[in-house]
Amino acid sequence: MLLVIVSITGEIGVVAKNDADKSTSTTLLPSIPDSPRDFECGKQRLGKQILAKDGWNYKCGLIGKRYVWVHIDCVFSGITCITLPPNPIAPSIGEAIVHPNLGGVSFGFQTSTGDSTRKYVEIATESRFENIIFTGDHSTVYDPSWRCDIRMCGEIFITNGSPMNAGDKLIGVSSITGTVWARVTVSNNYGTSTKSFGLVFPGPQMATPTTSTTLVSTSTPTTLTNNLKSILCKKGSNRQSVTGVNPKCPSGWKKIGK
Repeated sequence: MLLVIVSITGEIGVVAKNDADKSTSTTLLPSIPDSPRDFECGKQRLGKQILAKDGWNYKCGLIGKRYVWVHIDCVFSGITCITLPPNPIAPSIGEAIVHPNLGGVSFGFQTSTGDSTRKYVEIATESRFENIIFTGDHSTVYDPSWRCDIRMCGEIFITNGSPMNAGDKLIGVSSITGTVWARVTVSNNYGTSTKSFGLVFPGPQMATPTTSTTLVSTSTPTTLTNNLKSILCKKGSNRQSVTGVNPKCPSGWKKIGK
């Protein structure tokens, strides 16, 4: 019996040749995709752990009757990751996703490993960011087990007012609904990246401010001060007092009472 080693797409297989009858049988392990989650790994690799090209660790496991690559969360599972050396890169920003079930919004980004990264978010009611209603400020050190230099990592900011993240704060509103604008800045020791998004949160268009405001017409002569009247207007849960000689509620607001 003569053993011949054959390499196919980086995989090592064994070909058994019988010199007597020249018959050939081949046993080749399936190749490993760049993102191998749930792909066949073969019984021969059962228990083997790898660092795939997508930056995640995987382990070959038996799921039902199939031997497949299973993603390992080394950070929270306690399993030691296979890692690469730290990679210092300037940050970049991907897409934004609103998560109504989680009460927040997440942003994708790439950044250095072995380095502290700051992720700062501002949400405003208009694209000029003059009326900011939310800020989020998170800083994280990504060790080499988090390959945010290879793949897009994600960060969620809690915008429903719950205290899950201490760095997330609503400003002047109790919740965010309707169309808003977000400005994201990601920075590390090698650079800074900023990107703006238009976001749509479930619910009617939010009206701000939520606090009561008194509007006095500056064009009213002082001699007519005694003739000024005040009315109370409402729009959703918001209330606003309007004062003038002939006060009227702004467009979209309704007068309360007489």
